[in-house]
Amino acid sequence: MTAFSLFQKPTFEAKLYAISAPIHRHALLAAMFCFSVRFGYPESSGSDTEYQAPPTPESFWDIAVQLIDQALHHCGDEAPPLCLLQAMVLTTFQQLVKGVRGRAWRSLGTCVRIAYELQLNLIDVQGINYSGEFSPERVAKWCADEERRRVWWTIWEFDVFACSIKLGPTAIDWAENKTILPVDDDDWFNRRPRPSCLMALDPTDRWKSLQLSGNESPKAWFIVVNSFMRNAHLLSDRMALSGANGPNHDGMDGAHQYDSDPCAKLAMLANSLSCFSIALPRSLAYKDEYLSFSSSGRSPTFSSLQNDSAIHSIHVMTQLTRFKIYHHEFFNAASQEASMALVQRQSNDQRGLGQVSHSLHPKADSFSAVSTPNSSAWKRYLDAADSILTIVSNSSIDHIKHVNPFLACTIWIAAAVLLVHRVFGPPGTNRRLLQSNFERLRSNYTQYVTYWQTPTILLEKLNILGPRLERLRSPPQEGTYSWMRPVSSRRTQSACTIPQDLDIRRISDNRDPKRDGHARHSMSMMKDSPTPVQPFIELLQQQQPNQVASFVDDTTMQWPTRFDDSAIDSSDFGSMPEGQLDNFDFGLADNLDFSLANVLNWHSVE
Repeated sequence: MTAFSLFQKPTFEAKLYAISAPIHRHALLAAMFCFSVRFGYPESSGSDTEYQAPPTPESFWDIAVQLIDQALHHCGDEAPPLCLLQAMVLTTFQQLVKGVRGRAWRSLGTCVRIAYELQLNLIDVQGINYSGEFSPERVAKWCADEERRRVWWTIWEFDVFACSIKLGPTAIDWAENKTILPVDDDDWFNRRPRPSCLMALDPTDRWKSLQLSGNESPKAWFIVVNSFMRNAHLLSDRMALSGANGPNHDGMDGAHQYDSDPCAKLAMLANSLSCFSIALPRSLAYKDEYLSFSSSGRSPTFSSLQNDSAIHSIHVMTQLTRFKIYHHEFFNAASQEASMALVQRQSNDQRGLGQVSHSLHPKADSFSAVSTPNSSAWKRYLDAADSILTIVSNSSIDHIKHVNPFLACTIWIAAAVLLVHRVFGPPGTNRRLLQSNFERLRSNYTQYVTYWQTPTILLEKLNILGPRLERLRSPPQEGTYSWMRPVSSRRTQSACTIPQDLDIRRISDNRDPKRDGHARHSMSMMKDSPTPVQPFIELLQQQQPNQVASFVDDTTMQWPTRFDDSAIDSSDFGSMPEGQLDNFDFGLADNLDFSLANVLNWHSVE
C-alpha cells in the first residue's frame, strides 16, 4: 500500500520466518490481506458459472482481530512484539477509514499505549552519529530502527486524524517525541543510512529543520504539513472560537507561550505553510501536471505510483491546512462585526437616533461592516477548493486506490465550498461550470465510498446541501413566522439581548433521550464553542429588535442540536415550514457565516 510503508520489502520474507510465534505471524498476514485482497482478485465476467466470490476485506479483518486479541491475551504483562503492533496498525486503519467511532477510537488508543510500551517515542533520544563509515552491524540496527520509526509515525498520523475529528487532545505528546522523521523508502530498502531530524515543537522551525537535514522523504514532508493542519485546527476550532487556552500536546503552546493571540499564531502558521511550499523538494511539488499513478518508475523499489501518491497527498493536505487556517478569519470575523453592529444599533435606538426596521431584508449598506472582513478569507477558501479540483481532475481515474483514504474528507469539504459558491456567488458567476466542478468532486468522493467504504453520511449531506442552500437564496415570502414571537413577560432580559448561556437545542429531540443537549448519534463536543448560528441571531436582531426567538420552549425552531454530523441532516430541517429560512438573502458573506459554518466544520467528517 502507498499510504504507509511499514515493511522493508527486500527483507520481508526473512522477517516472516523470524517471527517465532505462529499466531503473531498469522495475525500479521491476515491484517495485510485486509488490503491486498482489494487488488488481488479480478471481477467476475458474469458468464463464468464456476466463479467463486473472493474473500472480502472484512473477512480477513475478522480473522486478524481475533488472532490479535488472542495474542495480546497470551502476552500477559510482557510487551507485545513489533509485528503484533504492526498487525494492529493495519486493522485499526481499516476501522478508522470507515469512521472514527467507538471501536476504532479504542483500538487506536491501544496502539498508542503499546507504542509507548515499546518506547517507540524514544528511538533516537541518544541521537545518531552519521560521521564515518557504517559497519554492517550499524546498518542493520539503523534499518531495524527505521522500521520502528515507520510504525510510530503511522500511529502519529492516525492520532492526528482521529483526534481532529473527535475534537479531543492527541494521545501522543508531541513534546516527548524523540523519534526522527522517516527517510526515503529507496534509501531504507537499499540499506543506505540517511540523516533526518526530530519534528520541532515550534511550527515555524519544522520545515527549516527538515530542509537542513537534507531528508527529502515524501512521508517526512507530509508529516510536517499534517502537523500544520493539526495546529491550525486547534487554533481555529478550540482556542479562537471557544477560548480554551489551556495546555495541549500538539506543539503550539510550548514554543510561544508568551504569545496568546490565536490570530497571531494562525498568521505564523500561514507564513510557515508558505515557506514549507517553497522549501518542498521539486520532486514532491505539484506543478499542475498529470499524475498517472503508474507502476513504472525511477527504481525497482520506487515507482511513479508512490511518487504520484506522495505529490497528491502533500498537495491535498496543504489545501486542508489552508481551510483550517482561514476558518477562524472567515467564520469568526462576521460574528464579531455583527455583535459590534448590534451594540451600536441598540445604543442608537436607546438615544432615539435610529428607527426600528421590521424588514427581514436589510438595505444594501446594513451589513457592509459584516461583509468586508470575510472576503479575502473566502477567496482563499475558493482557491484551496480550486486547487483540489485541479489535482483530482489531473489524476488517473482510479487514483483513489493508491492514496490515503483519510484525505477523502478534504475532497468533501472542497465539494461543499464549490456548491456554496455556486449558490451564493456574485453576479456573472458561471453556475453551470461550478455545478459541473461540484459533481466532479462529488463523484471522486463517491469513489472513496465505493472502494474504501468511507462514511456515506457525507455523501448524503452533499445530496441535501444544494436544496437547503437554494432555499437560503430564495426571495422572501409573505406571511408571519410562527417560530418568532415576542418574549414572554416573565423574562427579565431585554428583547434585544440573547443570554450568554442560552440553551439552543430542541427539548423534544428524540435522539436526545436524556435531554441533556447531546444527541447520541453525534461524536463532537461543542459545548464549549459558540454555535455558528449565533451571528445569524445577532443579525436578525438588528432587523427585529422587538422580537426574539424563544428557543427553549418553541420546538418548531428546528435547528440541529449541535453543528457537527447532524448539521444538515434532513431530519433536523425536514419539518421546518417552507419559507422560514428563505427570507435571509443577506448576500454571500452574511449567509455563509451561519450556514456554511454548519457544513464545513472538520468534525462533520465522521
